[in-house]
Amino acid sequence: MQPSRPQVMTASDHQAPEPDWVSWSNEQLLTLPMSQLGVTLEGAFLSAQIQQLYAELAARQL
Repeated sequence: MQPSRPQVMTASDHQAPEPDWVSWSNEQLLTLPMSQLGVTLEGAFLSAQIQQLYAELAARQL
């Protein structure tokens, strides 16, 4: 009898299931408030750009 191989966990094993709205049409998505999408921008590419935008708006008191 051969020893069994240890199971290796991959990144996909740790991913949460996709939310229902991923298959929705654009029209359906537009009816849902962004706050209910359950997404964050922390650590995302756009995070730094959004922070820069907020800083520029604040500097212009907008």
